[in-house]
Amino acid sequence: MKKLSLSLLAILIIGFVFAACDREPKLTPQGEKTKALNDKYRNKIVGKWYYEEPNDNKYFVKMYNFKADGNYEFEARWFAKDTKTENKNDTPQQWVQTNVCEKHGKWQLRWNKEYNCPSLELRDIQETGGSVVLMTMFEYVNENELCIGPFGDKEAVLDVYTHNKPSVWK
Repeated sequence: MKKLSLSLLAILIIGFVFAACDREPKLTPQGEKTKALNDKYRNKIVGKWYYEEPNDNKYFVKMYNFKADGNYEFEARWFAKDTKTENKNDTPQQWVQTNVCEKHGKWQLRWNKEYNCPSLELRDIQETGGSVVLMTMFEYVNENELCIGPFGDKEAVLDVYTHNKPSVWK
């Protein structure tokens, strides 16, 4: 009888373990919002996006390449007009790259609990092996535009990225 009781108890325990393993973990409200955000927008974000700020003598361009596997590459380039002196006057010529900044890492869409809004999380991989997390506010994405910007500043202008490669980007 004792063996039968122990056998039944073992079968019950094994049954509970398998039943517990079969269930998907219950998502928190933040987790549910994050899942819905990714289901709706993740595939639309994948690809190269450019943002540019041109003016008469300076040009600034940022590029994100969001990959389907969750990796990303970032590059920012600064340009200035090369000047040529003719008849004692400086004449702007072609754009010349003056500086560049490159980063890479992991990206993901998340629901930001603190600000109660969607965010694009960028985890920059450092040369030392560590990482730095940058959270940007995710406003929208469609076939032609990706709109992101800083958190916390209601006066901040959001950056609108497009797939159009700027002419200064070689």
